[in-house]
Amino acid sequence: MNKISFLKNSIQEYPWGSPTILPKLLGRKIPASKPQAELWMGAHPRLPSEVLFQDRHFPLNELIHRNPKVILGKTAARQFKGELPFLFKLLAVNQPLSLQAHPDRRQARQGYHREVMNRIPLHAENRNFKDPNSKPEMICALTPFWILCGFRPVKEILTLMRKIQGPHHGKLLKPFCSDPSAAGLKRFFSQLMLLEDSNKLLVLSEILSFSRKHQKNNPVFSWVMKLHRLHPQDIGIIAPLLLNVIHLKTDEALFSPPCQLHSYLKGFGIELMGNSDNVLRGGLTSKHLDVEGLIRILNFSPSRVQIIRPISISEVERILPTPSLEFSLSIITLKNGKFLKSQASRNVEIMICLKGDGVIQSPNQKPLTFRQGMSWVIPASAGIYTIRGNAKIYKSTVPNKKGDRS
Repeated sequence: MNKISFLKNSIQEYPWGSPTILPKLLGRKIPASKPQAELWMGAHPRLPSEVLFQDRHFPLNELIHRNPKVILGKTAARQFKGELPFLFKLLAVNQPLSLQAHPDRRQARQGYHREVMNRIPLHAENRNFKDPNSKPEMICALTPFWILCGFRPVKEILTLMRKIQGPHHGKLLKPFCSDPSAAGLKRFFSQLMLLEDSNKLLVLSEILSFSRKHQKNNPVFSWVMKLHRLHPQDIGIIAPLLLNVIHLKTDEALFSPPCQLHSYLKGFGIELMGNSDNVLRGGLTSKHLDVEGLIRILNFSPSRVQIIRPISISEVERILPTPSLEFSLSIITLKNGKFLKSQASRNVEIMICLKGDGVIQSPNQKPLTFRQGMSWVIPASAGIYTIRGNAKIYKSTVPNKKGDRS
């Protein structure tokens, strides 16, 4: 397959999704019968995109396996052993997602093989490791987007926690105050998350008593109360006190390495990640929880989260730089007659148009007309192409080589 082809993608329906955002983008009935949460673009075996090839629709992962060098590019095919290394999603977050983290490569391989040996079915609710891949990820805001991501500096956590009065909370906090380190934070977090139900309700009562009084003056305590209304007996509602609360503007992004605790709270965005569906959850969900497993993979070192802002690399393209070797994301804005011309040497690309329309031209096929909501894959072997029109397009690709993020 050496031609540019449109994708047929699937949508995941989860309770936290929106009944309107994705249907509106795709020109479908509003509202949808169920909340629509994620649109997947890629080759993950659980939910691969389909490609029209030789008058039939084929799963993208099947076509890649037939000839990885042609589709992925020689360098990417060699580096990632013939697999597309990223998964490209649209996320419509109407309610907060679970408190979660994703394993690194070593943890993923060990967890995957352990669950295979234990004969846990791939689609079982208690399956944490659905593949042996790591999952670095980034979120790019398409609307204002709220996120919890990475542990706050210890001093900030203690400042917030000391505001809360109560004997049960104070008893848990005292050892952490005596050891204000990453190790102390791990012990404190572990004790909180693994509290027995009776003690958990007592601690929650003390946290809620303070948060209720101060929610109007401090977004941290406001988020505690919002989470409490959705998950009234879940100790995970303390997450805003422990994690950085981040507000992204449109086209700003955040990169989350493996092992970083996070939760997406509200907004519409693009999620670009390693080609993995591995997740361990600790709270704020009705799905399977594995608190002890989550604690084992977490990085408890505090982090100052850096918001990523797009950098222009041409008149029409801006890139969102990350340290990832698996993926790169850029924003293409076409207007006033300006057009995109591709590089001669590149790896596979997947694009989606989120506004407007246009035409794609390449040397070995007829022009392709696209409009809002349509997505397509451009094999590495498709040759130099141009895109014209009035449109806003988001492009995912594999960086050309180590250290090259453009």
